[in-house]
Amino acid sequence: MSSIVIPCSGCRTDNPTPAQQLLSRPRCQRCQQALTATAPIEVTREVIDGVLRDSPIPVLLLFYSQWNAPSTMVAPVLAEVAKRHAGRLLVLRINTDMSPDVMKRYNATPLPALLVFRSGSERQRLHGAHSTVELEKLLSDSGAVR
Repeated sequence: MSSIVIPCSGCRTDNPTPAQQLLSRPRCQRCQQALTATAPIEVTREVIDGVLRDSPIPVLLLFYSQWNAPSTMVAPVLAEVAKRHAGRLLVLRINTDMSPDVMKRYNATPLPALLVFRSGSERQRLHGAHSTVELEKLLSDSGAVR
């Protein structure tokens, strides 16, 4: 079972949460507040495949690098999208400097690469820095959001 770490907005505790439980309204282990991923979540090579496979909601995955200027430009757009679609879309990001093998496996170049997944399958992708409007169109066209 693949887990992601969702920080609690109340007490700031990091909560490992199985991807399959995202729709069952998981609660913070410490304060019992409902957990919702309202910001992009950093993932690693160890969990990415399982989360994409097991997530009951669509996933937007950003492949980025800290040295890549367009990657840093898309960060605030990604944060806005994560907040707007919290609970209906899981927004993840993976650092390609730490996981070049994952970038290669998903053929996620050039950076930044934004891939949309539903039911474990890639639906669409976009490369480069884009506006919120362009990202929303990608999500709508892929059927990830309505």
